[in-house]
Amino acid sequence: MNPFAFLMLVCLSTLLITGCKDDDNPMMDPDPAAMETENYELWITDQVHNTVVVFDGKTGEEKAVVDMALAGGSKPHMVLFSPDKKFAYVACVGGDGTTIIVRTSDYEVLETLQTGASSHAAIPTWDGTKVWVAVIAEFKLVEISVDAANEKFEITRELDLAAALPDLDDFPASKPICHMFTPDDAACYVTLSGGGLVVVDVETMEVIKEFNSSKIDKNGCGLVNGPPGSDLMFANSGLPESGSFYVFNSKSHDLLMSQDVAASTGNMDSHGVAMTRDNKEMWMINRLTDNVMIFDIDLMTFTETFEVGDAPDLLVFSPGGTKAYMTLRGDAQTGGNIAHAISGTTPGYAVIDVATKTVDEVVQFGSADTSDPHGIGLLIVE
Repeated sequence: MNPFAFLMLVCLSTLLITGCKDDDNPMMDPDPAAMETENYELWITDQVHNTVVVFDGKTGEEKAVVDMALAGGSKPHMVLFSPDKKFAYVACVGGDGTTIIVRTSDYEVLETLQTGASSHAAIPTWDGTKVWVAVIAEFKLVEISVDAANEKFEITRELDLAAALPDLDDFPASKPICHMFTPDDAACYVTLSGGGLVVVDVETMEVIKEFNSSKIDKNGCGLVNGPPGSDLMFANSGLPESGSFYVFNSKSHDLLMSQDVAASTGNMDSHGVAMTRDNKEMWMINRLTDNVMIFDIDLMTFTETFEVGDAPDLLVFSPGGTKAYMTLRGDAQTGGNIAHAISGTTPGYAVIDVATKTVDEVVQFGSADTSDPHGIGLLIVE
């Protein structure tokens, strides 16, 4: 049997968007309501099978399986798209650590780059000319320069965060976990495994502001820009025994808000975040407690929490914003240097009705030990 055959069949009429980086950023979209009729694909990484599985958004049918092992990758973790949607960037945390570039029009692997051990996330700049890779085990950010016209990709620079942050009292482990570029591509926010966050100048690739481990908790992950013109950057950190949330001004790089989510709500392992299509809310997944907290942008506070499936991880919204889709973990294969690799029992993804905050469907890929979905992205296609 095809390992990706559904245990539950679902007919999807409206679907999906983005990953840990908000690839189809609401700041860059036309009217979301008009987008609900767009054709699109859902791309999901599976760390057990070393594949990226592509589904037709409207029919739910499998369109392609891209074999990361054949391309020289192991445990594909995140998948993000270039702004022009021509390329998918897949960071692989297993083995020696690679970033694999896939042409989205025909699913052909164009390049496999040895970016370093535990390559966790490969995030393109908003102008598409660069991709930065968080390489956890080697304490560094690696830059890939993109020649889109000629489909050429080359490692050009790197930032050694261990050297940039030598004070072990302030930064016990300066391994980059997740990162996000500001909308103008001037700066990049980077969370660190031992606690702390740094802001890096994109032009010089130098740290320009530091928040030490007393201000930002361990193993930050979720990072997303706020509504257009707001100059907000949302971030979080989480482990099975903790969870925190932060708001920054992405122009001044000031920390505006910090909340110990675990202490104030009992929710643990804060992880995936995404802005709703109307830019009124930010949704944040808590993986251990299997729920989603909703942050109201106008009120600048969490206003609602609702339950979802077992071990939810990352989320995306449909082009029109009526549905949310969340990957559900299996027997976690991330391992190694990823401290918060939580496991679940129903690997696949959940389909959420945004208006009612209820789970419409759980589309399961297999049993807990036969699949481990993590990264999720949506590609709008012609």
